[in-house]
Amino acid sequence: MQRIGPISKNELLVGLVAFITIGFWIFGGHKMGLPMISLAAAVTVFVLDLAKWKDVVDYVNWGVIVMYGGAIALGKALEESHAIDWLAGSFLQTSGVTPFMLIIILSALSKVFTEFISNAAVVIILVPLSFGLVQSSGVTPELMVLAITIPAGLDFCLPVGTPPNAIAYASGYYSIKRILAPGLVMSVTSYVVFLLFAKLYWPLIMK
Repeated sequence: MQRIGPISKNELLVGLVAFITIGFWIFGGHKMGLPMISLAAAVTVFVLDLAKWKDVVDYVNWGVIVMYGGAIALGKALEESHAIDWLAGSFLQTSGVTPFMLIIILSALSKVFTEFISNAAVVIILVPLSFGLVQSSGVTPELMVLAITIPAGLDFCLPVGTPPNAIAYASGYYSIKRILAPGLVMSVTSYVVFLLFAKLYWPLIMK
């Protein structure tokens, strides 16, 4: 604690800005929009002279930001061109497919897509598509959403899948090559655990 030193005025202000930003995200995000609140917080940091532009240029990994933005753009392009609808629709034929098999297909699509585009884009694309299968499949909308959203967050290999991955990779402490093998093990293990929960636990709580 002595080596860290006392909390400075700037540190307190940064904490206050972060606290207010989170509050606005929770209580005002629906009306104001999360991007606008985030931009306002970033501007406030510079207005209060809590950060210098040189700090941002030197310490922000712009490559990760461009990569993540590209992944969102790719997801949007797949959605606008309906290419993802054709690709997913070819796998989501419900004739002769049991409800659990449909959950496996939906979750597998979500798991694969989230390795290459952002998990938010995967959810935006697949959830509306899955609702069209509710009547013919016998799977409830709640299960459809769970089958897509949970696997979409189980990306441990590439930084593009989820924001936490991108933030960790931006720190510069590891390379993609170094994390690929253990990330693959975690991805497979987490997906197997998800399927076990879907098979054994979901029927107990969805009755």
